Amino acid sequence: MTVTRTRPKAQWRVGFASVLLLCCALVSLVLGAWEVHTLTGLQERGEVVTGTVVKVDDSGRRQSMKVEYTTREGRKVTASTGLFQQAVVGQPIEIRYDREHPGRMALADWDLDTTFPKYLSGGLAVVFVIGSLAAMRRRQPQVS
Repeated sequence: MTVTRTRPKAQWRVGFASVLLLCCALVSLVLGAWEVHTLTGLQERGEVVTGTVVKVDDSGRRQSMKVEYTTREGRKVTASTGLFQQAVVGQPIEIRYDREHPGRMALADWDLDTTFPKYLSGGLAVVFVIGSLAAMRRRQPQVS
């Protein structure tokens, strides 16, 4: 007597975990697109001006620095950034701001390359989608 084993068919079920992982993939893509949009704006429409450090907060997990600067149009802006090496209150600092959105700024010597955010957000989205597919796929138990 020959016993043939058949591979159990996979059943696909959408559950809470799979939906949550798909939402995480979507959030990753949206945040990555926003970061690329912001960096592209700074690259294309960026104006370099000298600002003044008005506050440095390095007490918590996330360090931040507030910089006050005047746009080329004469508008005074105070903006924050967490991307800096060292700063002292009152120190002059070169920043690059977006002409269309003056509150968006980065240090003038900061790298504005969009490659890393693209690959990071896309890679995370792929990992979340694979996890979601794995969570949706259920095998039927084998019957002997």
